[in-house]
Amino acid sequence: MSRFIRFSLIAAGACLLMMVGTGVVLAAGVATAVATDGLVMVSVHEKTPDGVHFTAPIPASLVGLGLTIAKNADDGSLDEARSQLEPVAPALLVALDQLEDAEDATLIHVVDGDDLVTVQKSGGTLVIDIDSDDARVHVGVPLRLVRQVISSLSS
Repeated sequence: MSRFIRFSLIAAGACLLMMVGTGVVLAAGVATAVATDGLVMVSVHEKTPDGVHFTAPIPASLVGLGLTIAKNADDGSLDEARSQLEPVAPALLVALDQLEDAEDATLIHVVDGDDLVTVQKSGGTLVIDIDSDDARVHVGVPLRLVRQVISSLSS
């Protein structure tokens, strides 16, 4: 094997190793963010033949980032949410403390005809399920994220 081919193979191998290494580091960063902050799970299933069906696992850190960007934009888009949240934020944070320490439980269970809404605490997640005639919706939000949003908007 000539010196040029040997050098080319070594260079190509080094480039491949750097690309794989970069991918591993990126994947580890995403996995760490998800493990640390959790995921917001959103699933929508419309009960029609051509209805929407999707599941979106959203890293909670992206929600926090979006909230930070919205706060820094200071265009007034969060003013109404802040004004409504500020008077009740301390009570909500105390309730979250209690909820985080509580056993898993169904918090709300409402049946109205064929429609069903449940809100549950499952581990460190608030789970909201809605089942109606036309759709089934599932949302799971880490309680830590709820705390972060309340604290961020009320300060």
